[in-house]
Amino acid sequence: GRKLTIPDLLVSDHEVTRGEYKDVMGKDPSTASAYDKDGNKLTGDDVLNNPVNYVNWYDAVVYCNKLSIKENLTPCYSINSSTNPDDWGEVPYYDNDTSWDAVTCNWNANGYRLPTEAEWEWLARGGENFEYAGSDTIDDVAWYEENTNKTGTREVKAKAPNEYGLYDMSGNVEEWCWDWYGDDISD
Repeated sequence: GRKLTIPDLLVSDHEVTRGEYKDVMGKDPSTASAYDKDGNKLTGDDVLNNPVNYVNWYDAVVYCNKLSIKENLTPCYSINSSTNPDDWGEVPYYDNDTSWDAVTCNWNANGYRLPTEAEWEWLARGGENFEYAGSDTIDDVAWYEENTNKTGTREVKAKAPNEYGLYDMSGNVEEWCWDWYGDDISD
């Protein structure tokens, strides 16, 4: 195993919701159908408590900086020496965009950022050794293909949290990290 030091982190206890994303970005790009915890399909503003989806890694980086700017925090990410996403151009649809892939992170900034893969894993484990984030019984903590019938997302915080009080660290939608599994953190 690798050894690392996890800094003090303030993290959201849930996946970014469609409402939170829309409030910062001005739109909700989500395409998955939204349901409540009982499987009832949601429409209109009732979908806003479900996790945002159809967001790529570049969208997530823009969201972090725009939220930081909105809350008067120092943005973490820079492209071409600018922390203002309005200077970065149009968000790439596909990965492997040379200019966007050169994004850097100021680890000392107090703004929002994606967790590293190692931080995410540590947060998901919640200080415990369960098979899933918060339980050995998947249905206690996760929305997944079998208990949603592949119908779409479920509202956040509808299952039990892990020991750190974090919800949906297993299931519902996938989360983005700063780096890839197994990458060395060197910045």
